[in-house]
Amino acid sequence: MRARLDLGLGAFLLVTSTAGAAWAQRTPSAPASAGARAGVKFNTAGGHVEQDSSAEPKEKETKGPARLPWRGTGVSWDHSATTSLLGVGQDEQSVAHEQYVQTFSAALNYFVIEQEKWSVAVAAAPSFSVELTNSSDTTTIHEPWLNDLPVNATYRRRLYTNEEKELYTGLSLNGTVILPTSPASYNAGTYFTTSPRIAVFQTFPLLGHEAKHFQSMTVGVSARWDHRFGTYDTAVNPDLNQPRMDARGSTFLSDDLSFNRFASNSLRQGVFVFLSEDIVGTTLQFFASLGLNQNFLPALPDDASCDVSLQTGCVNLKNQGSFTQYGYSFAGGFTWFPTAEFGLYLNYANGGGQLGPNGQRRNVFYNPNAQFSAGIALGVDAIFEALTGPRRKDPFFLVAKDDKKKLEKKIPSTM
Repeated sequence: MRARLDLGLGAFLLVTSTAGAAWAQRTPSAPASAGARAGVKFNTAGGHVEQDSSAEPKEKETKGPARLPWRGTGVSWDHSATTSLLGVGQDEQSVAHEQYVQTFSAALNYFVIEQEKWSVAVAAAPSFSVELTNSSDTTTIHEPWLNDLPVNATYRRRLYTNEEKELYTGLSLNGTVILPTSPASYNAGTYFTTSPRIAVFQTFPLLGHEAKHFQSMTVGVSARWDHRFGTYDTAVNPDLNQPRMDARGSTFLSDDLSFNRFASNSLRQGVFVFLSEDIVGTTLQFFASLGLNQNFLPALPDDASCDVSLQTGCVNLKNQGSFTQYGYSFAGGFTWFPTAEFGLYLNYANGGGQLGPNGQRRNVFYNPNAQFSAGIALGVDAIFEALTGPRRKDPFFLVAKDDKKKLEKKIPSTM
C-alpha cells in the first residue's frame, strides 16, 4: 500500500510536519495586552499572533477565549483525490495511480504546562483511511487501513514582542515518535520513527492595525529529522518464498518484496506563509508552503555471490555505498471558520522525487500524483465550551497530524 499525503487542517506545515504551530485566540495563560492600540496579541500557547478584541468597542461580552487545558482537541473528515482523477492536468497512459481516499482522524491535545511566555503540550493523532477507487495502492476494493500514529510533546515560546512596531517572534520545538500502525509500516518491519522538529515564525504588519483587512502576516521556517528504526533495509515478507534467478542462472527462494532501500534518515526543510482575515463575523485563513527533503539511503551489504556472470568469469560490482535522494513539496489552501466550533478547508498539495520516471526534472508545483483535499474539522473542545458556557470567541485548532506520508511510495509531506 502506498503511503499517501495526508491533507487536512493545518497543511501549511506538511513539508516538515513541525506539528506545533496553531491557529488560536487568546489563552488564559497569555498576558493582558499592553498594546491594544495595535489590535493584535501574541498567543503563547498557540505560538502566533491573534486579533485582540480589546482594540474594539464592546457592548456585552458573551464569548470568551479558549479555556480548557485540552483545547486543540478535535476530529476531521477529509476527502482527497489525485488531480488527474478530477480531470486536472495531463492525461496519463495508466490510471493505476488515481485514487480517492476518505480519512477520519482525531487530534488529541493537552497543555501540561502554561506560563506567561512558554507552554508545553502533549498530543496524538490517530486516524484511518478508506480508498473508494481501485488504484494499485490497495489489494481489495474499499480497503480500510490505519495510518501511522504520531505522538509528540511540543514546547512553544514567545521569543520577541514589540507591540509598537507590531512585531512578534515565536519558537516551536517538537519531539515526535511515529508508531508503525499502518500496514505499509509494520509489514516493512518498522519498529518506530523518531522525528524531532523545529519551527521559527515571525509576524509583521502589512497595512497595520487600523486597516480592516491585511493587518499582518506570518512567515516561518521549519525543519525535521526522521530516523527509522526497523528490522530490514528493504521491503520483505518472511512468509514469501518467491523463486528468483541469480547471475549464474541458478534459482533461489527470496522473501524480498522490493529491492528499493528504505531511507534510514531523512531531513526536511520548509518555508511557509500564513494569513488570517475576519470577514463578516467569520474567519478565513490562507497558507502556502514550499519544502525540500533529502532521504539518506543505507549501503547494501557486500556478499561473496557473483554479481554478473560472463564467459570470461564472474564479475563483482563495487558497492556504491549509501547515497541521497532529493525531493520537494508544495502546498497551499484555505480554511473557513463559520463559527469557532468547526471549519471547512480546501487544499492542494504536490510532492515527490526530484526526477520523474522519464528521467526529466519534475515541476515543483505539479506532477501526476498531486492531490486536492477538502473536508470539515470539528473542535470537540469548542463544542464542550459552548455547551457549558461561555462560548468560545475564536477558533483554536492545532496541527497534530503525521504528514510524514508522501504522495509517492517512494513525504509528506506539509511536513
